[in-house]
Amino acid sequence: ETEPQLSLSDLIEALEGALFESGIVHNNKGTYLSKTTNVGSGAIECAFWRGGNAIMKWNGSGGVEISLFTDGENKIARNKFQKLFKDKLQWLHVVTFDDFPRGYGNVVNFMSEIKVPPKWLKSYV
Repeated sequence: ETEPQLSLSDLIEALEGALFESGIVHNNKGTYLSKTTNVGSGAIECAFWRGGNAIMKWNGSGGVEISLFTDGENKIARNKFQKLFKDKLQWLHVVTFDDFPRGYGNVVNFMSEIKVPPKWLKSYV
């Protein structure tokens, strides 16, 4: 059985659908802006909204990478985004997944890793 041919329009529809349906992007919380740039036989889709951005790279065949940045840690929304995107393009499979926390100075932690935030952190949060 052959896999369906990927198209840029299918990928953009899947990305935007997953962003909105997962609750990462809210229709009533500011502007959503996206821009597509063709690169070689593939493309880069950049989406920006208040509270984050997503960059999707497509190599023109079966390779798709998504970098998702949000203001806060929301594992439920992130997992929902991943599921919704995969559900729209079921023949794609996750090959690698990276999760990067943000930090201050030389210390980088997820908020979930800090049981009692240090006193200095309260002035920055």
